[in-house]
Amino acid sequence: MMTLSIPGPVDDDDERELLVHAYVDRELDAAGHLNVERMIDADAGLAETVNDIGFLQKTLRREFPPEPIPYYLKSRINAAVGTSKPPMRPTWMLMAASVVAAMVLSSSSTWLALRTPATNIILAELVDGHMRALAATQPIDIVSSDRHTVKPWFQGKLPFTFDLPELAGTDFTLVGGRLVFIEREPAALLLFKYRSHFISVFVLPDSAPVSRLGDSLRKQASFNLQSWQQAGLRYVMITDAEAVHAQRLANLLQTTAGR
Repeated sequence: MMTLSIPGPVDDDDERELLVHAYVDRELDAAGHLNVERMIDADAGLAETVNDIGFLQKTLRREFPPEPIPYYLKSRINAAVGTSKPPMRPTWMLMAASVVAAMVLSSSSTWLALRTPATNIILAELVDGHMRALAATQPIDIVSSDRHTVKPWFQGKLPFTFDLPELAGTDFTLVGGRLVFIEREPAALLLFKYRSHFISVFVLPDSAPVSRLGDSLRKQASFNLQSWQQAGLRYVMITDAEAVHAQRLANLLQTTAGR
């Protein structure tokens, strides 16, 4: 596995968080690992990020257990490095095959990307975002139950606008919102609550491959997931609440969107 080194002190928050991810994935050299470890010890926020990543990794390992490498993939690896006929002694070809196999097996996220369609990868990314929001101490950037406070907060942060429903007299409560990135594009994460259940609603442009999610209700990683398109935007709802309650909130959002 390739290791990374840290050239000097890191002050940028985004770079510090990237280094924490590299630290957890053991992608740093010995000196870099020690430096990041000291950063984490001195920063409670980075220590919380480490815990969040650990929680997410455990959840992904539980929901997406490893599968044996299919025969066709083994054949493609062998064909790529010329090992269809086993040599009598180790050669550079055999070593190259070992490296390729190790790269495939070393990362669960890479293996997931190899064995699932692009739409499933996006679904996994959305579910990750929902679980991150639930696991984080501060799951949202703007905390408010007032739709007239949450909606303006996103202005200037997103290349689109959206509307929020009036929830007075319903069983649903708006908790707040957060700016997230899906497929490297900015999106809105709206967090609602229904009794003891949290409901994440992602709002993002309805462009490929997001549009291939289609309008449907399905199960993904033990969550109910509802997806629909309206006014050029894609809405994706994820929750552990029963599908009937998720559909009620979806109806409220669909009635409001584009008004």
